[in-house]
Amino acid sequence: MGYRALGGANARGREELFGNRLASDSERVATVAHRNNVEVYDLEGRRLRTVEVHPTANMTGSALAWSPDDRWIIWPRRGLDYAVQAVELETGRVVTFDRHVAHVGDAEWISADQMLTGGEDGMLAAWDVSRGECLWIAVYRYSSDQEDLQAVTFTPQGAIRHADADAADALVYLVELEPGRLEIFSHARFEQEFRAAFARGNDE
Repeated sequence: MGYRALGGANARGREELFGNRLASDSERVATVAHRNNVEVYDLEGRRLRTVEVHPTANMTGSALAWSPDDRWIIWPRRGLDYAVQAVELETGRVVTFDRHVAHVGDAEWISADQMLTGGEDGMLAAWDVSRGECLWIAVYRYSSDQEDLQAVTFTPQGAIRHADADAADALVYLVELEPGRLEIFSHARFEQEFRAAFARGNDE
């Protein structure tokens, strides 16, 4: 069995590689290099593509994931912000997904073009990667009365798609009634005053 080294040398004489992931064709490997680049190599050790995430990013510990068809690679930008990025390998197009408000712990593919992300903010989000669009967002609350975990799912515009039991009643909405004036609405008041938007969300 033969072995080949991936990467070149940095100032210390050795390149640091993290989070190595093999493509499904077993012919390419994705890795985090220098803590702020995502790089793809073939098994001959040739670098095929480099994506600079951010000059000050620290990607150590970020999980890379290939799409089922090996067309995309996704990764959370841990150590920099709360976004998830994807690169289309054929074109080099990079798409950023930034709905989370805390670090993303995991990003997983559910089809060739769709992924799920879960964050420390307690949110689960579904995305269409090719179109760069959010499909829905789910948040969870624990009901101590029923000893149950309940979920509320929203459209990207914030309307409720589905709510377990009475989970939606615990929601509050921060509404900007006019520039610079914010007011907190209960779920009942929000539904009453913005019923048209609420209805549209349930129809989608």
